[in-house]
Amino acid sequence: MKKAFVLITAVLLVVFALSSCATSSSGTPTVVGGWKYVGEDYTEILWFTDTGRYVCEYIEGDYTDIDIYDYEYVQDIEVDETNPSMDLYIDGYYKGDFFIEGNILHLDGYDYKRFTKTAKDNSSKIKGTWKCDLFKMAFISNGTFICDGYYRNNGIYRIEDERLLLDSNYDLDYLIINNTLYLEDDFDVSYSYYLKFERTSSAGVNSSNLSFVINYSPWTYVSDDGDYAYVYAIYQNGRYNAVRQSYLTGSTESYSGTYTFDNIYIYLSGDLNRTLTIAYVDNVLFGYSY
Repeated sequence: MKKAFVLITAVLLVVFALSSCATSSSGTPTVVGGWKYVGEDYTEILWFTDTGRYVCEYIEGDYTDIDIYDYEYVQDIEVDETNPSMDLYIDGYYKGDFFIEGNILHLDGYDYKRFTKTAKDNSSKIKGTWKCDLFKMAFISNGTFICDGYYRNNGIYRIEDERLLLDSNYDLDYLIINNTLYLEDDFDVSYSYYLKFERTSSAGVNSSNLSFVINYSPWTYVSDDGDYAYVYAIYQNGRYNAVRQSYLTGSTESYSGTYTFDNIYIYLSGDLNRTLTIAYVDNVLFGYSY
């Protein structure tokens, strides 16, 4: 969440040039971009966007912790000095003196090497498909979202006041830098405050209409415990057949009934009262039953 800044300074023969987080008025090299520090057993990656957002990724083995704040840096030009002093504020708090030499950012006693000058805030371009280590997700152009894998969910999404709203359950901070999505982890699937996703497409077009569902039928869904496979045959006449097969014993059970199709949902009635989800977003398949 964005925080308000309160910067209180005593001014004695000092002129403060407030940077817009890009290039300072005196031509000081911009801090915008991606920077990396490799320690003995950890790596730290810093991002400074062109809109004043800051990301810190701390990586140690399999553990990753991600924080997002606002940032601002202040250039102090003293009358008797030719070289300006630069102060960095993150989340409204003083971080430390810093300066840039070539592709090295000297910050708070550490030297970070620049690996890119591009850190564009693309938070308005969330449509498309994304993947992380735990699950993949899609934001469809019609306002539907779907997650598949470790965290399975779907519903309606919208962006409001720079927040991502997923149905009425989640009000999430998020940030897209270039083609990376940082999403507040209110799902409790990691130890980090934010999850990191990489973009796999950007159109957000779902090709899973009823004809797609019928033409590529039957569809196989494996139960959460992995003991059963459900195979669903979807027909043009509004009916379905299903077979449940046990991986443990090899036995099978057959079901049938009618269905209705709506957006990414197939609502079954009759022998199985279930809902199937099938989405084919930008050639990426999503699907599960519940």
